[in-house]
Amino acid sequence: MKSISVKLFRGKEGLREIEEEWGNIAAKRNEKHIFHLYQWHKSYIDSLEGKDNNVYYFLFYNNEIPFAILPIEKSIRRVFGIKFNILQIPPFFEFSDSDASDLIIDKEFINRDIVHLIVQALKKHIPSKWNFIILQNVYENSSINQFINNTSYPNIIKRKQSEHYYFDEKSYSHIFDKFSKNQRKSIKRVRKKLFDMGNVEFLTFNNESDIHWAFEKILELEKSGWKGKRGSPVSANAKYMKFYKNLINNFLPIHGVEVYLLSAQKKIIAGSLNLKSDDYVYGQKIAYDQNYGKFAPGISIADEILRKYSNDNSIKAIHVYDAKWMQKWIPSSFDVYNITIFRDSLIGRLGLFLLKNNSVIGLFNKINRIIKK
Repeated sequence: MKSISVKLFRGKEGLREIEEEWGNIAAKRNEKHIFHLYQWHKSYIDSLEGKDNNVYYFLFYNNEIPFAILPIEKSIRRVFGIKFNILQIPPFFEFSDSDASDLIIDKEFINRDIVHLIVQALKKHIPSKWNFIILQNVYENSSINQFINNTSYPNIIKRKQSEHYYFDEKSYSHIFDKFSKNQRKSIKRVRKKLFDMGNVEFLTFNNESDIHWAFEKILELEKSGWKGKRGSPVSANAKYMKFYKNLINNFLPIHGVEVYLLSAQKKIIAGSLNLKSDDYVYGQKIAYDQNYGKFAPGISIADEILRKYSNDNSIKAIHVYDAKWMQKWIPSSFDVYNITIFRDSLIGRLGLFLLKNNSVIGLFNKINRIIKK
């Protein structure tokens, strides 16, 4: 890279300014997940209700040609009671299982070490002081993880957080054959019991005229279940509602959103919202009527979605809900990490020390409480 330059764009208006560049860079990626798309980030920033000035977009140029975009949001984090000013890739984990932190970058630059470049750009352009950068839900095969693995920048902590599940088999029969004997029997039994009810339909909605109606049915199902009783359904949170409605509106023009409903005896008993990015599918939201629990409507609609997409030759992988019950379906998986990049400053080094030694400090605090008793 001969001549690198950086431009800073801020908030909703800044994002709109770089829509064309974003699309051109994302199109050159080897893998394009939904969180690499302009539509995903627009859905998030449009849900912030006037608080979008804390979100920045760094556009990196190589010889005046755009090659990477880094979305960054300012926030505050406490570590052992000490307040730190942090930067993070916008926290979609608040909304969605499909969130992840990554850099939107041209595939030609994947093997370059640009962590130093990112840190220097943030130091120069973010007006207020910051102590460290938090990257949550970093996929094992992501661009940013490759940079972290190859960088010489020293002040980094990387820890495995979880696993992400997906299916990439070429047909449903290949998925079904991987099930245990008991799982295969269970799926067949559940499906038979469901269809014995009569008037069973799996309905697909992917156009503007009816997709919002279909999504409202999912929200009604969610509200009627345990999330409604706990007060945590999407419909109870205005910001979440706006985010999901934005997703539908922004992904419709690129044919990237579908809602599936399961109807039995002319009653909606389960539903699922799914997004698509090129040849990948992502489960976003699933809900079912708990009054029909013995018919396993949630499992039935998840199974039907697997049947549909795994038999579609245009789909490479189905990214499913990161829920424990999905493990029984024996999906493929990869590791997901939390990564923290610390600024080379007194406060940054303090944060590095605290997070590196959190187990020791936690033990010290426990001992101190026992002594005080």
